[in-house]
Amino acid sequence: MKAFIKTLTIASFLLILPLVSMASISKDELWFSAMPKMTHESGHDTNRPAGKKSGGRPGGADTGHSAHESEHRPKPERTYWLNSCGITEDAKAFLLRPEGEVLPVPIKREEHEVSVKVKTPFGEGPAHGANNVYLADQFVDGKTLYANSAKWLTIHHNCGWGHEHKFNKKRLLPQSYSIIPLEIVVDNLWDSNFHSTVMSGDTISLQVLSFGKPAAKATVTIESDRGWKKQITTDEQGRASFQMVRDYYPDAWNLFNRSKPGKFKLSALYSGNIRGEYNGQSYENAKMTSTFTWRYYPARNEYVSYTYGLIAAFLALTFSGLGVYIYRERRKKPYKEITLKE
Repeated sequence: MKAFIKTLTIASFLLILPLVSMASISKDELWFSAMPKMTHESGHDTNRPAGKKSGGRPGGADTGHSAHESEHRPKPERTYWLNSCGITEDAKAFLLRPEGEVLPVPIKREEHEVSVKVKTPFGEGPAHGANNVYLADQFVDGKTLYANSAKWLTIHHNCGWGHEHKFNKKRLLPQSYSIIPLEIVVDNLWDSNFHSTVMSGDTISLQVLSFGKPAAKATVTIESDRGWKKQITTDEQGRASFQMVRDYYPDAWNLFNRSKPGKFKLSALYSGNIRGEYNGQSYENAKMTSTFTWRYYPARNEYVSYTYGLIAAFLALTFSGLGVYIYRERRKKPYKEITLKE
């Protein structure tokens, strides 16, 4: 009897163990950040520098270069942190370099953090341009395949290196990697000099790909670090577009900073009756997520109009002063000497 109870207990434990393990694996979207994850609340990435409060939205309250890199601050090595530790042992990371080379990237797993580190050597070379970093994780639960991927794009550039790739379409066009379950590819994020170009008010075009093929009817959510949110659906070619919100209006125009960056996160969801097999497990449905974050700046016409306003005010003040001066000069009476005869 005791042997039977012992056997039953062990069998029950072995049946429950996979469920416990699966519960620790995230079925939610994953995303990268350039800052370590300090806290994790309500499913949001609250990465922030020490001493700064987080807003609870992607990237936290800090939206400067510490939250998203600058293409003019190259580093020989870069580290990116994942928002969640709930990934499987099969998760893989890759670096897609500008000239097309793909390199495997080791995943560093710690108790409260998961990160990847990529090498971006200085100078003009294979890493000069737009480098794509991926983390892809897949697992089957029941009859459903869950595939979550995160993407980060770094423009590794310094104007001191020159712009030899200015007319190299392969380095200037956005790239994709066909083994990624779901990927968001965004057009026109940088110009031919490898400088970020997205501004508030711009229309942004994108394409969602699943294993390199268009993902039709995928749902894409856009969320800015200032709270703006919008949802769009891709067409049969996996394409969609949206207009970036104009959301920077300081309390006073003398506080206007034309270089003040904001950040937005794109999240794609693609699901349906997709059959297949992964790691020997068959599935009948699939739920795929993918994320991509980028930065944007105040619209050029915002500060150009402000400049024009200052010029107009200066000219008005100048002409007003000139008018007052001419008026007063005309009002002056010439000095006349009067001689009185006695």
